[in-house]
Amino acid sequence: MRPPPRCCVLLVEDDTTVREALEEVLIAEGIDVRTAEDGRQALDAILGGLRPCLVLLDLMMPVMDGWQFLEALARRDLEGVAPVLVLTATGPEVRCPAGASATIRKPFDISDLLDAIGRYARVGGEGPDAGLNGGSLRAV
Repeated sequence: MRPPPRCCVLLVEDDTTVREALEEVLIAEGIDVRTAEDGRQALDAILGGLRPCLVLLDLMMPVMDGWQFLEALARRDLEGVAPVLVLTATGPEVRCPAGASATIRKPFDISDLLDAIGRYARVGGEGPDAGLNGGSLRAV
């Protein structure tokens, strides 16, 4: 299963190498990608009106980690804004966090990631581009 057309994915990853590599792969698959270096930037984008079809979320990040991001969405009653796929290198003892649809363990096969995006992404998720070009949060 492949991602739906016009799918906007919010990729939240602090590791520049991983973020840029994933961004490149997703763009090659025809996916509209927005990136954030931490949960705070991702939350600000959503509060600013971005409505992605899916959030790809790292757990271990500075400023606001993945767990804090999910908690912030829940506190603001934004849990349903987009499905969240957690990308994590944490061990198998860490379960899928509350508010996330699924967990994908790093390292992962790109085809498995694309299948998961296709399975969980909501068709038509997108939002205004206002504020997306400032800092490291980027519209592609």
